[in-house]
Amino acid sequence: MTTIIEDFLETAPGGTGRVLQALAEAESLTDDVARQIYEIEPIEGGSADLFVRALHYANFTVPRNSEWHFVPEVRRELQGLAIANPELLQAVNTALIHHGDEGDPQVHDLARHARGHVVACREER
Repeated sequence: MTTIIEDFLETAPGGTGRVLQALAEAESLTDDVARQIYEIEPIEGGSADLFVRALHYANFTVPRNSEWHFVPEVRRELQGLAIANPELLQAVNTALIHHGDEGDPQVHDLARHARGHVVACREER
């Protein structure tokens, strides 16, 4: 028997699992933060806005006030996938911490900050 995420990823565009795994690093998300995370390593040919809007129609996200989150079982499954590279996940976590420290509701620099971290990690190799 397959899981809801396995079924979803089977027909989703390439890169969707990587983006979902990156989004699952956050306990809860606003659309703005989700779009910024998407932009760190986007799906070729897909817009962040369309991707995030589509997630609201998925049966594995739950709205919560002005935020939303993945259903707990789905979040655990996404976090357990071996799709996204460790640098991406580390960059997302670093960017989320930076965003929390700065408290910038516009989140303009979240993706830029995280992309810089991914590049730095790759250069260290």
